[in-house]
Amino acid sequence: GDGGGNSGGGGNGGGDDHGGNGGSHSGESSARGRAGDDAQLRDGELAARYQGKIASVRQIQRIANKLVPGDIVDIRLRQEGGVIVYRIKIIEKSGNLRFLKINATTQKLISAR
Repeated sequence: GDGGGNSGGGGNGGGDDHGGNGGSHSGESSARGRAGDDAQLRDGELAARYQGKIASVRQIQRIANKLVPGDIVDIRLRQEGGVIVYRIKIIEKSGNLRFLKINATTQKLISAR
């Protein structure tokens, strides 16, 4: 016979490491300078900048699921007009896709649709 198959293989380490992906700001100097940078900050950089001032992803998951039970499929940290918000996508048990926006500092719901 042909040797045993290739079973096993470690699971993909979980964890909520949202962000990461270091920026690809190599040497090219952009004409825009640093003007538009704030709006472009990646989740990870925003989270690092406001660490300790904003709710963690875990806390937001808990709040979101209390408001809308279902599967959270996406959470993003964004800066909107000086306010740091989490945008959450949830698929309800019924299959409906819901969008929540929660203030990352106060943990209050801003909008749901």
